[in-house]
Order: sequence, then structure tokens, then C-alpha cells
Amino acid sequence: LGSDFAGQMDKVKVYFDQSILKRRAQPPVIEPEPEVLSDVVAPNSSATILQSGFDANTIFGIVNSGSVNLKFYTTIVPCDTVPAVTIELAPGEEDEVAASELGADGNMFFMAHNDSETTPGSYEITVLE
Repeated sequence: LGSDFAGQMDKVKVYFDQSILKRRAQPPVIEPEPEVLSDVVAPNSSATILQSGFDANTIFGIVNSGSVNLKFYTTIVPCDTVPAVTIELAPGEEDEVAASELGADGNMFFMAHNDSETTPGSYEITVLE
């Protein structure tokens, strides 16, 4: 074919399926929207936000969507007392926090605590990384 149709590539194409040589367009990679975890924390109590599924490098987007201050921290077990070092957010406040800032690396429970005696609190958490 090369010698019969020298310089006439359009005639050679009739004998070959050119579609296998063309690059196929790759579909765009669509990142899934991060899941937002939200709940209410009863007055004068703690609530478990996540049980495992994160490590010291995990970044959380935290929003206090309620009307009272909330404390965020990690613990080994959910019935542990609220530690002295927490991230406290006022109503409407938001922050991006690494899990390592919320407690020790081995902690398995991500918690929220409401110190108010009468008013429930609420939060929204997004796992960013």
C-alpha cells in the first residue's frame, strides 16, 4: 500500500480503522463534595462527632451553628472528661483545625461539649483533608 499510494495518505486511510489511533477524551475528574456532619449537643453534655476514621493530619472545618459556646476535642473513649486543652468556638464562629490540635495522636473519638446549663448547642463539621 505504501508504494501504491505514495504521498496519498487519504487513500491509505480507507484500509485502516483510524479510530484506534485517536486519543479518546478523558472524562473530567469530579471531586465529591465533602460530607457535612451536623448535630445538636444537649445542655451540659458531650456528643460524639466521629468515632475513628481520622488521624493526626486530618483537617476539620468546624462551624458553631448554635447559640452557645462549644468546645471541640478528641479523647480515647467518649466518657473521658473534657480535657483542659480544647478548641472553643463562640456562636457563629468557624475554624479549620487539624486533629493533632484537638488532642493526642492516638485519640479515637472527636467530641463536642456544651457547658450551658439550659441551652442546646449545634455544630457543622466538614472533613477537609
